[in-house]
This record gives sequence, structure tokens and C-alpha cells, in this order.
Amino acid sequence: VLPVSEGKTMHTRSSRSGVRRILWILAAVAMIVAVMPLAGASADTATDPRVIDLIADGRADAPDVPFVVGTASIWNDAGTLYVDLKIADGLDGDWCFTSTNIAVDATYIELPQTKKGLAIPGKFDFKDTLAECEKVASYEFDMVLATGTGYAIAVHANVMDMNALPVDFDVVDAYLNLPDTAIMKVVRPSPTYVNLIISGSTSLDGTYNGWCADEHHSISLGGVYDVDISSSYSSAPINYGNITPYGVDHLDEINWVINNPGSYSMTTIQNVIWALLGDRSAPTSGDAKLLYDEALLHDGFIPECGDSFLVILSTNALVKQTMVFQTTFAELGIECEYRGETAWGGDWDTVNPDAFEFEFIGKGWAGYIWYTAGPIVVAP
Repeated sequence: VLPVSEGKTMHTRSSRSGVRRILWILAAVAMIVAVMPLAGASADTATDPRVIDLIADGRADAPDVPFVVGTASIWNDAGTLYVDLKIADGLDGDWCFTSTNIAVDATYIELPQTKKGLAIPGKFDFKDTLAECEKVASYEFDMVLATGTGYAIAVHANVMDMNALPVDFDVVDAYLNLPDTAIMKVVRPSPTYVNLIISGSTSLDGTYNGWCADEHHSISLGGVYDVDISSSYSSAPINYGNITPYGVDHLDEINWVINNPGSYSMTTIQNVIWALLGDRSAPTSGDAKLLYDEALLHDGFIPECGDSFLVILSTNALVKQTMVFQTTFAELGIECEYRGETAWGGDWDTVNPDAFEFEFIGKGWAGYIWYTAGPIVVAP
């Protein structure tokens, strides 16, 4: 017989907020029977940790389809088990951890669960409620694991999308929240090409960052114009003003540019917008080429809640410059939603792609893994 540990202690090593939190959980652990190593498994070390998926039980737009929200890296040394949790890159939305629960036992049956096999994360030995919603959570557990021996580890995390659009909202319907017409005044200075003041007792009345969408016509600073308003994403017929068909085909890329300005200058961004519209040749050098080439990789870009998207302003006579300005969904009265999901660490089942290789037998969404303890390194 071997004890997993004589006292389980968790140390929180790091987090996105940079606040070092230390959570002590002392649990008396009885002697437990060691299980045989998992056949074919290799020991896990700091240089080659066991990496498993953190699988959530479905997004709001696809509630029955599990998806990978992040990873858990697991390894151990002579007296410590390490677990690093990380949100995956490139997810739709702004996902982060709000709380975590981790259990380590010699057998699956000893993991906290009901008589019917429903996992009970609240009774796991190690628990952490994060002060802020964080992208990374790293833990150290004081415990001695027998080299080459297998253990059941359950990793549970509550995750939240902090930047979700309402489930029934489609970006192409944003035009429904726009007025048809307004009055536009062009002013400077501005952090963008111009500032556009919208008035006329519309829902958009206010001052916005604007850009020129038509290099071949002029417009006067201080000038006041009647304009037709259209969304750059729309399922309805759009008045694109003087924007050419080539430019219309690249509105997605321009929307990506205004949401990813980086450290590029206002002039560089405006020149790239003109190039994407086809009003001038593609840039061949410098920052403009870098931004232009990156933008071309984002055909089909769709802004998320909190991002900006372009609204098209065309003068009624079409003899003046067509302008665009940046607005957000919130400014159109479309509020973001916070959306939470439950995620479990595990490996995908090779037969059933929507299930864990090892699952709690209850009806709930819960998985675990078999972890083989790495070698104990003895200092010389």
C-alpha cells in the first residue's frame, strides 16, 4: 500500500492578474491501495508533461456539441504535482477561468462522486475561485506519487465567455439597428482619418472615429452633408456609395484592420484601407505592406461583441467622398452577454468523438484521466 500523500496542499503559482494567491487545503488521507501503471503509458516530467484537453459541454449556438476550450499540462517531481491550465488561442469569444477543482486519487472510485457516479467538484480536494476571470491558472500540489504508478485525476473548470453576442443575433442583421439617413459633419483633429459627427435626431447621434472610403472624390472639413446609412454587414440591399465592387468584396478585411490597429500610424491604416478598396495599388514595402498582407488573410472576418464594425455613409448626390465610421454593437443597443460553461480535462474517446475516454458513470458531463507518475529525481 502507498499513500498518495500525507497531506494535500495546493499552491497557486501564477495567474493573468499577476496576483499571487496561496490556498492551503489540508485533508487527512488514509492509506490507499496502489494501482498498476497504465499499460503503455510513459512517465510525465516538466520537459514532457501530460497534456490533455479541457472540453466544454457546448456553446450556446451549439449546446450539444462539445468543444476544446483549453488545455491542462500535468507533471510531477519528487514531492510535487503540477497542473497548468490554459485557455486555448483562437477561440470565438473571450473565454477565461472563473473557478477550478482538481481531485487526485489512486482509483476512479475514490474520486468524489454520488452513489450513481455523478461527479461532485465541490468536494474535490483542491478548489480555487479566481478573483478575476483569467486565461491561465497554475497550481502546485504537495504530494508524493509513486514512480510509474497510475492515478485517477479529475480536472474541472468553470469557464466564461466575457464577450458574447446574444444567441439569436446575426451580424448581418445589424442594419436593423441603424437609421436609414442622418446628417454628417466632418471634423478634425481625430485619432483616425477624421471624426464624423452624426446628428438628425437618430439613434446614432454622436461623434465617431471615421475613415475615407473613396479616394477619388473630395469632401470638406467642417462640411455638413445629408447621408444614407448602411452596414458593412447586411442581408438587405446596401447603398455602398462610391465604393467599387472590388472594395465591397474586401469590407471584411477592412473591418479586421480597424479592430487590429496595433501600433500602426493613422496614415498607414488609411493607406491600407484605400488599397483594400482598390483605390490605389497594393503597398509593396514598409508597415503598409505588413498590415495589408495580414488583412488579406482575414476574408470572412466577423466582429465579436465589443469589436468595432464599419458603417457606410454615402452622400445623396454621390459627388462627395463616401465615408465610413467605427461603431460597436453596444452603441447600437445590442448588449454583450456573459456565458458560462463547464469544462473537464480528458482525452477524447477514439470510438465516440463526443465523449471522454474515461468518464464518470453518472449522467452529468464529467471526465477524468489516468496519470502515470514520473520518475523521482534525486539531487546529487
